[in-house]
Amino acid sequence: MALIVIGAHLHHRRPRWPGRESLKAAVPVMKTWPYAHLKTESVKASAVEESSREYLRQRFDELSKDEYLAIMDGVDRCIHPEPGYRTPGPTLLIAGEHDKTGNIRKSMAAWAKRQPGAEYHVIDGAGHCANLDRPAQVNTLITAFLARHVPHPGRADVRG
Repeated sequence: MALIVIGAHLHHRRPRWPGRESLKAAVPVMKTWPYAHLKTESVKASAVEESSREYLRQRFDELSKDEYLAIMDGVDRCIHPEPGYRTPGPTLLIAGEHDKTGNIRKSMAAWAKRQPGAEYHVIDGAGHCANLDRPAQVNTLITAFLARHVPHPGRADVRG
């Protein structure tokens, strides 16, 4: 078993104040914004490259405002503080250098420090969606990580 995470908070550690409170307030505040403005700001915060932003615009346009808000509300609901929890296998953590969606880079760096053997990479020039802004670099990291940690049928050189 292995875990690969791109641009996410450490979900098993209790966020510090005002982190959790601002996260809980985010959806009610977003409900008051016009959806077009909300999508525009989300796109700007999530990607650096125009091609990535265009892709995100298209995906957001497929969602209703209620669907978008349900996804954002899910971010808060997936935080389950469990003191001392560690991922039970190899962990690859990837963050974009220019991630503007909260304190994700700081959180991921803390996650890497508390997770034995975790690999943490900050992708130069990428935003929150590092896999969209720098797909070749992210795919290279993922492929190498999987080759080292996930058994492949017929290949005897993989370590568990």
